[in-house]
Amino acid sequence: MKEKLTLTEAFFWIVASILFVLTSFFAFQNFFHNHQLKKSEDPNYNITAIVQTGLQKEALHSLYLSELLNLSMDKPTNLLALDVEDGQKKLLRSPLIKEAKIEKIKPGALYIDYSVRSPVAWLYDFENVALDEEGNVFPIYPFLTPKTLPEIYLDVASFDEIGWNHPITSRNMELALSILKFLNQDEFKQAFRLKRIDVSKAFLDSYGKREIVLLIEEELSANKNNGPVLYIFPRILRLGIKNYEKQLGNYLSLRQKMNADYKKQLLSLKETSDTVTFSQRVINLKISDLAFVDQK
Repeated sequence: MKEKLTLTEAFFWIVASILFVLTSFFAFQNFFHNHQLKKSEDPNYNITAIVQTGLQKEALHSLYLSELLNLSMDKPTNLLALDVEDGQKKLLRSPLIKEAKIEKIKPGALYIDYSVRSPVAWLYDFENVALDEEGNVFPIYPFLTPKTLPEIYLDVASFDEIGWNHPITSRNMELALSILKFLNQDEFKQAFRLKRIDVSKAFLDSYGKREIVLLIEEELSANKNNGPVLYIFPRILRLGIKNYEKQLGNYLSLRQKMNADYKKQLLSLKETSDTVTFSQRVINLKISDLAFVDQK
């Protein structure tokens, strides 16, 4: 028959068990820490490669990603010493990168899954500044393939007014992006090529001076004796800010008659080139159901 432990003996064994567990835990933790520290100083775990994936294949050069992460061949970074969360924040500081995720691949590689911003327009106010559909600004050269895109003019005095890494939230920007989205419909894309959206006067103090100005180009082709000839018609559309959708619809109707008249006139023209560009014409659509065409 086993003897029962006294209260003092039971307390002693409880304390001894707790001390044993704690001692073992700290000993293991110390061993693990020293083991990790040793590995973090092991050159075999230095980062030597970047594996990148995303919606676009190698959208950005790996060297650029390395620079964002402060990685250097001269001073190698140990894979185990890299803070993944901090690395992701560094990538997202680039105005080009929209989303980013980093994973470690032992012994010495980084897996970076990211997406870059997709440009929908150039910001005409500054050189080499593009915009995405949310109004974020970012450079194109030398990082991305050059794009043929429409321009948006806001009349921003200094780049410090907008800056990188956040969207432009002004009323002008919101209006310009709405117009761009509206003109992305097939009926407009097939009718003309959008060159610029000018909203610099859209919210002037004087209501009478408020307007949207669109620079567009239309094309007509005709077969002449010397071969096909392409005719380019640059046009400026002046619109009001409240009913621009209806006014653009009116222009689609107007252009059909204008182009029919042009086709008749083109037959009598004699060209010396296979491409002919006409003088720019201003069409004022601000007054409802009326259009004033500059005949110059």
